[in-house]
Amino acid sequence: MLQGLHGFSKPKLYLEQYTTPPHLAASIVWLSFMRGELERVVDVGCGPGVFAVAAAMLGSSVVCMDIDEDAVKDCLNNSTQLSIDAVVMDALRPGIRDNYATACFINPPFGIWSRRGLDTDMVKAALGFCKVIYSIHKRSSTAIVLRKTGGEAVGRSTLVLPHTYPHHDKYRHDVEVVIIRTERR
Repeated sequence: MLQGLHGFSKPKLYLEQYTTPPHLAASIVWLSFMRGELERVVDVGCGPGVFAVAAAMLGSSVVCMDIDEDAVKDCLNNSTQLSIDAVVMDALRPGIRDNYATACFINPPFGIWSRRGLDTDMVKAALGFCKVIYSIHKRSSTAIVLRKTGGEAVGRSTLVLPHTYPHHDKYRHDVEVVIIRTERR
């Protein structure tokens, strides 16, 4: 089902919008499921909602949030057969109450076209309303992210970025990533 989802209808470079690959989202959500963390989920910076759909398929109550209204619409279009709520909201200033979610999933901007450090800031902001966060980061920034978030590396993968924006001169670009699990203490 995840492989049949549509990507971003209007991807925005300044938000570094790339769809999380289905196999990666499925693996991360399954890890959280096996740890019993999927009661209430927030897909932070949801984009087209790959994490949200995976979590909802496993029976989670899911809320999607993204600063981009087009991305929220894409998420809702991808989840018409599931019970998923969505909201246009800035992940750095979330309007979600403390301890709302048992698990959050984030595939944040890597700081290439957006502000450097935004990925760790999104994780830290999510700690205000979430018990456990799974996030994807460039392998080269792993040490910094671990130091700033107090998380632990729980997996590695290759993120394949397809030719999406006009400046792309290759069919695809592979980025080595690390999956980090951060628990609220």
